[in-house]
Amino acid sequence: MEDSNFKQENIVKKVLTSEIKFAIGFVPIILGIIVPYYGIKQDIALIQKDISTINSNHESHIQDILKNIEDLKKEQIDLQKQIFLMNK
Repeated sequence: MEDSNFKQENIVKKVLTSEIKFAIGFVPIILGIIVPYYGIKQDIALIQKDISTINSNHESHIQDILKNIEDLKKEQIDLQKQIFLMNK
């Protein structure tokens, strides 16, 4: 009776040992896939944030340039009026 119990315990230990070895071998593979995935995901989020900042800066520069153009047009119109009045 003890012999059969001992054999069953050995079989259980072997099965559990092999399952633990499998799990230990499987975990690094899973981590090797998951960790880079989240790293890439974070990099993409940072790149998107940088692109958004760049676009925002470009828009503000374009608005400034348009404002300068409008000011120059007004100044040109005023100068043309003065020239016209001087030529009369």
